[in-house]
Amino acid sequence: MANEAPSYVLKWTGNGGSRSFVLSQDSYTIGRDNSVEITVEDGSVSRNHARFFRKDDHYHLVDLGSSNGTKVNGSLLEPNQARALEGGEDILLGRVPMRYQSGDTAVADEHDDDDEAVPTQRFTVNFSSLRWNQELSRIRGDLNALLDEHVADGAKNEILKQNVEREFKTLSGFVESKFREHEVLQQINQEIGKILDTNKLLSTALRMVVDVLGADRGFILLYDAVHGVLRSMVTHRFDRVDHTALDFDFTFSQTIAKSCFESGQIAFIDDAMQDHRFKSSQSIMASRIRSVACIPLKQDDKTSGVIYLDNLRTPGSFHRHQTEFLTAFSCQTAIALENARLYTQAVTDDLSRLYNRKYIDKRVYEEMRRARRYQRDCSLILLDIDHFKKVNDTYGHLIGDQVIVGVSSVLHESTRATDIAARYGGEEFMVLLPETDLDGCKLFAERLRKAVENLTTEKNGLKVNVTISAGIACYRDWMENNVAGFIDLADKALYAAKNQGRNRVVSADEIQSAPPDDEA
Repeated sequence: MANEAPSYVLKWTGNGGSRSFVLSQDSYTIGRDNSVEITVEDGSVSRNHARFFRKDDHYHLVDLGSSNGTKVNGSLLEPNQARALEGGEDILLGRVPMRYQSGDTAVADEHDDDDEAVPTQRFTVNFSSLRWNQELSRIRGDLNALLDEHVADGAKNEILKQNVEREFKTLSGFVESKFREHEVLQQINQEIGKILDTNKLLSTALRMVVDVLGADRGFILLYDAVHGVLRSMVTHRFDRVDHTALDFDFTFSQTIAKSCFESGQIAFIDDAMQDHRFKSSQSIMASRIRSVACIPLKQDDKTSGVIYLDNLRTPGSFHRHQTEFLTAFSCQTAIALENARLYTQAVTDDLSRLYNRKYIDKRVYEEMRRARRYQRDCSLILLDIDHFKKVNDTYGHLIGDQVIVGVSSVLHESTRATDIAARYGGEEFMVLLPETDLDGCKLFAERLRKAVENLTTEKNGLKVNVTISAGIACYRDWMENNVAGFIDLADKALYAAKNQGRNRVVSADEIQSAPPDDEA
């Protein structure tokens, strides 16, 4: 790594011009308050919105529980959970788009020759609301001038001006809500459609609609066609209430959600505590649920799930004039969900539910580029089920498939969200570990080996135990972008593990202390 820590620049647009801030200290708070180190003057930004802190020569970003959230490349950050940043990434602070760049590229081109072009601004912000307020201010001024010109009675003039101002506020609030709805639909078109992880997609969609409608809580249910039930996928703030009321809440809310799913129609409840249908419901009395909105996730005539929202403070907080927006929101989310499902099918192995070889090869290439560019660690594990042919020959292929599923489950449960696990072919698997050095990779591989060793596959009264052998390799600069060379090192280490007696982990560094002459 370089001896001198790299500098980074945060760039955004504000007050009619471009702004930039050079990050050089170890920590910064960013928000709307004048006391923070980086001030962003926008109503969607909380007073203390987020924090940047430096670790290992790179900055990390943490959302501080802001009202409108923080996103990196379209992915919503969970409050107080750190996210490592890379140069060229897009940040959305509330509704303010920013670009995080390394200091040496901030004034140069947005991408190197060997990198894909990155758009300078990934989020489209609708400034029509600003123009609307300017036009409204002009009309208000013209009307006040007319009143001053034609109404001589001072008291009557003041009453008329107050009435005009009241109507303007009502109109302005309505139009502003429509601008916000339009902005969210734009973000869905541009961002949610690109999210191919189902949970991330649903979390983002839920956060957006909660923000627009001012809901306190919400969840999304998806229909499980195999078992014929609605399953809870993501929730928002449903754990921030009295736990004695929580069971009641889910009973009530899922009953409403089921009814919405069956009817396929958007449902509004203005005040659940005063609604005669629910007066006997313990959940209403326990948590004091007031407003409820339930939206079916519907594309054409197919309903795939339900979004449930409620407000515990304000009756009538969800309005029927939002039906058009919610219908469009529902349709776009359902389409994005179907796209994510189809993509998942294309990159996933049917039996193991892990990624397939084509996908992980692509990810290995991407992580090698990132490791080379940012001088970061990246490790690879290639593992193989020992004597798997004997399992098939002795117990049959159905038991063999169950063994594959069992080992895959261990990989699912052991990997982090940033890791990539794949079935590489037959009984062979691969795990890609970004930002993991060789020691960390060894520890992880050894945990996998022990977990599989303790795994018992049971089928039709038969109990089968298997072991795995693993070869590991860590990215080195001499590899450059040679994916085949990187994988070959792990494969050679796997071969050595087999030769040394199986059920063990061997590092490529143990069998090869220097790069081959033709690759050095």
